Amino acid sequence: MTRQPTSVEMTNRTGEDEWPMTRSVDREGGGVMLCVNSDLQAIKYMPDSDFPEQICSQIKHPDDSKKFFVGVCYRTATDNIFEIDTYCALRDILCTFGSSNKHFILMGTSTTHFLVGHHIWTLTD
Repeated sequence: MTRQPTSVEMTNRTGEDEWPMTRSVDREGGGVMLCVNSDLQAIKYMPDSDFPEQICSQIKHPDDSKKFFVGVCYRTATDNIFEIDTYCALRDILCTFGSSNKHFILMGTSTTHFLVGHHIWTLTD
């Protein structure tokens, strides 16, 4: 078994901007953390979303002509942890980004699948 890094080791990373998001309910597990190279001058970005375990950042091109978004999320397979339907909330955040014409990368677990038309896809598709 490999040793898990301590919270100090996880947050003492030089050259990176870090945004941890701990689980907002008193249950074990969950939470996410996004680390972005400091040279990219990313800023924390919170999309208008009810999805509880996600964090995003906005990164601008050096000449300020373009920007894109990078995020990380965790959707637990346990449905009774949060008082919202996390499946629908995750689908909403993906639809919000997708319909906004924003360039984005959202990384996360594959504990979810979506039915689009007649094709079922997961976050790993």
